[in-house]
Parts: sequence; C-alpha cells; structure tokens
Amino acid sequence: MMSRFEEVSLIDNFGFQNQFTPMRDMKVTEPFRMVGTTFGASIDTFHWTATNNGAGSASGVANSIATLTSGTANDGYGQLLTAQQAGFEFAHPLMFRAAIRITDVTIADCTRRWGGFNVSGQTPANGFCFSLDGAGTLSINSISDSSSTSVESGSFNGDVDSYVVDTNVHAYEIIFFTMGAWFYIDDVLIHKITPTTVLMSESNDVCVALTSINSATGTTSGTMECWNGIIIKLGREITSPVSWYQAGLGTKLLKIGFGTVHSLAVSNTSNNAVITLYDNTAASGTILWSSGSMGANAVPFNVDLHGVGFTIGLALQILTANANATVIFE
Repeated sequence: MMSRFEEVSLIDNFGFQNQFTPMRDMKVTEPFRMVGTTFGASIDTFHWTATNNGAGSASGVANSIATLTSGTANDGYGQLLTAQQAGFEFAHPLMFRAAIRITDVTIADCTRRWGGFNVSGQTPANGFCFSLDGAGTLSINSISDSSSTSVESGSFNGDVDSYVVDTNVHAYEIIFFTMGAWFYIDDVLIHKITPTTVLMSESNDVCVALTSINSATGTTSGTMECWNGIIIKLGREITSPVSWYQAGLGTKLLKIGFGTVHSLAVSNTSNNAVITLYDNTAASGTILWSSGSMGANAVPFNVDLHGVGFTIGLALQILTANANATVIFE
C-alpha cells in the first residue's frame, strides 16, 4: 500500500509532468485560441493575409483547404499568414497546430515552411517552423532576427531521429516559450530545443505562417496544403488588469505590444470633447474605440468594451475639449 508521502507523478502524452501548488491544489489551465480559424470557400481577410508573386504562384482557399503554390519564377512564392499575431506571456507557452499535406515531396529549388513565425517580406524573421527543402528533407527551425538555426532529419533528438515526409496529411505541432520548443508530428516527439546563451527567438509574438518559396527559376511549382492552422495559448486568456486616469486634454501611451481593453469610465465631459483609443504606440492608426464629438455632460458613464484586443500598443487621446477618462486594460 502506498503511503501518503510516496511520490506520484502524472505525465501527459507529450511527456509533460503535472504540478501542484504548496496547498496541494493541482495546477490546471484551459487552452485558449489566439489566432487561426477554419477555412471556408474563400480567404477570410479579417483573419488571414494571402500574398503571392511570380508566374504560376498562388495563395488561396477553396473547399475548406488553403493551398500555397510557389510558381516557377526565381523568388516566386505563395504565402498565407494570420492577420494578427498570437500574444506571448512567459508563464503560458504557445502551441502551433496545423494539418499539413505536402502534395509533391521533392521539388527542386523550393522550400516549404509551416509554423508559428513572422516574416519580413517573405523571409522568416522570428519564431519556429518545420521546413521541407527541394530534396525532400524535413528540418525543424528556430528563427531569431531573420537568422535560422536548423536541425535536419537524421539528427533529431526526440522519440525518432528521422522522419520521411509523404503525401498524406499529418498533424504538426510546435509548443514553444522562452525556455524551450518541442516539435511533434502526429503526437510523436520529433525534436526538442532549449536555449543556452541567446534567445531562440527575439519575439514569441507570432503568426500562423505558411509559405512555399523558390530559390531559383524552376520548371515545377512547389505546392502545400493546410487543412487547418491555429495557435493556442496553454493558459488563461486574461491577466490582472490595470487602469489609467486621464484628466483633461492629452495623449497617453498606455501599453506597448499585446493586450486587451476591458472598459472605459468617462466623466465631466465638456462640449465637443472626443475620446479615442488606438491600437498603436501613438495617437494614430487603427482606432479601437472613439466617442465622437460629445455634448457637455456632468454625469459619469461607463463603456464596456468586452475585451477588445490590441496588438501594436494602446494609446489614449482626449482632444478638442476637456473630459476625464479611466481606461481599464491588461
């Protein structure tokens, strides 16, 4: 019979061990979708950005499948990114998951990539991805400031040391945060990387990214399919909110980077006062909410924004006439 002090460990199918608080409560989190949606009959431009360039290239959606085609031109490409990035918090790793099908494994001078990463033009900038080169060799990659560190099939350190890509659809996953990245195919650990003296990626705020790109002029076009693609946060979608009180005219940068606006409390508005919240680090660009020109009002009122998200930053501006505003955000 096991004593109450004997160690018991719960481990999931990814090899991650459970944790408990000092009060013996099991720590649990609910996965939360950050970016990525199912595909329909055409590109949903609010959620996805499709680009392509060169003869025969294409990037589009049909019959619930996204297809990326490089075409045959030198530097020709097809590319699909989520229109927003997934915001990263250190305590909660992100997980990229996609159903990917490679229609032709060996396409000379064509590289196909899929994962959670950002691009500068068509060049991977930061993040993590799988890639398949023109010879049909699979590799895993960490990307930092447009510099990639790659490990090819045959040198993987997971449950297998190599993987041969075929033309069937497979589930590809990357779980990543500052201290590690795990690469899986069909729930099998392919490779794990950990940092030593430098960051694996300068930013973990990334998109779902899918690219098929040529490095030379070819006669054959490289194609890949994505049946679904998503990034999930392995943790709560909210943090502890904070607030800022602005009295009278002025502009205030409240946060740089990702966050959420919860509500706005307005009081003592003068005639023609305008209050605006921007998704930016300055009072310009994408407007999250604007009061428009208000009439004089001494009665305070609240605006419930129901968790409106921002990605670049949060800036508050009160102009034209005085008003008081308290913004609650995280």
